[in-house]
Amino acid sequence: MINDKLKVRGSVTLRLIREDGTVVTHEENIVTTVGLGMLTSRFIEASTAVLSHLALGTSVTTAAREQTTLGSEIERNALASITRLTTTNLNDTIQYTCTFGPSEATGAITEAGIFNAAFSGDMSNRVVFPVINKGASDTLALDWRIIFS
Repeated sequence: MINDKLKVRGSVTLRLIREDGTVVTHEENIVTTVGLGMLTSRFIEASTAVLSHLALGTSVTTAAREQTTLGSEIERNALASITRLTTTNLNDTIQYTCTFGPSEATGAITEAGIFNAAFSGDMSNRVVFPVINKGASDTLALDWRIIFS
């Protein structure tokens, strides 16, 4: 009997870029129940919109699969790029990149999520991390990977 178990996990790298240097934080994240449903939907139909936006927030509520929104969203930007990468097997990873520039999403950032719409929409992944204090002149760049193994 073949026992092939597909695993889906996420990993996000956050880079806060200040005038005096760069701070890097790396966090694993939750693939939500809605996110898993979005994946299976794309295999059989195209009615589920593709992921297109990344949102930041200030909630420290623990990430859980059943969540459909951030705890306290403060800003959402369109993804800058979507790329297929090879991590272990050919094209087994999708990487989403997004940047929040000066004067965008300023404050004590503690959570992020990927959505399929500019407003509302479905959240496929969510992560909570130690506070990143983003000032008005700082830039926060995120590289978010979804890895299939």
